Amino acid sequence: MHTTLKSFVQTPNSFIYVMTHFGVMIGASNDESILDSTGNLKPAIKATDPNIALSANFLYNMLPVNNKDFTLLGGSNSTFKYNGIYFQITVLPQPPHFVFVNGAPETDYTGNIDTVLQQLNTNLQNSTTTIIWISIVVFIVLLLISSILTYLSVSVPLTKVTSIMTQATSFDFSAFKAMEAQKGNFITELGTMEKVFYTMIEKFASSIKANRELSNAQGQASQMNSQRPSTMNQSNKRV
Repeated sequence: MHTTLKSFVQTPNSFIYVMTHFGVMIGASNDESILDSTGNLKPAIKATDPNIALSANFLYNMLPVNNKDFTLLGGSNSTFKYNGIYFQITVLPQPPHFVFVNGAPETDYTGNIDTVLQQLNTNLQNSTTTIIWISIVVFIVLLLISSILTYLSVSVPLTKVTSIMTQATSFDFSAFKAMEAQKGNFITELGTMEKVFYTMIEKFASSIKANRELSNAQGQASQMNSQRPSTMNQSNKRV
C-alpha cells in the first residue's frame, strides 16, 4: 500500500494516509510506520510525521466526545485548512469504510509567492522609511534656507536702518551718505519702507542744513546791526 499511495503524491511535501473509521493507521505515503513500539497498529493521532499528526488530531477534535467515528466527517464539506496545511478527508462508501486523508503544506500550492510578497512588503517598508527621512531632511534644509534668506533680506537691512537712524539723531549722516552712494537696495521685502526712510532722512538733513544757514545769517545780521551805532558815533565826533 505504501508504494501505491506514494505514486499519488503530487507535491514535494504532500502526504496521504489511510486509517480505519476509528482512526487506526493502515498505510501512509511517506516513511511513517503504521506500527507502534509494541508491534500493534497505531492511531493516526500518534504519528511521528508532523503533518499526519496535525491533520489527524484536528479531525479527531472535530468528532463528538462519545463517538470518534471518522466517517462522520466524510460529507460534502470535507476540505480543511489548519496551521498552514491544506487537507481533505474521503470516506469509501463500501465497507469497511476506510478513511483517506491527503494534503500538503500551503507553501506547496503557493510556491514562492509568499516569499515574493514578503520581499515586496519589506521593500515597501524600506521605501516608506527612506521617503520619510528624505522628507525630514528636505524640510530641515528648506527651513535653514528660509532662515538665512530672512536674516539677509530683513534682519541685516533693518540693522543698517537702525544704525543710520541712531547716527542721524546725533546729526551724523555719514552712514546715510555711504548707503546712498552704493545705489543699492538692501531691503528686498521692505523696499518701500527703505525708500521712504531715506527720503525722510534726506529731508531731515536738508531742514537742519537750512536751519543752520538761517541761524548763521541771523547772527551775521545781528553783528552788523551792533556795529552801526559805533560807526555813527565816530562820525559825529569827527564833525
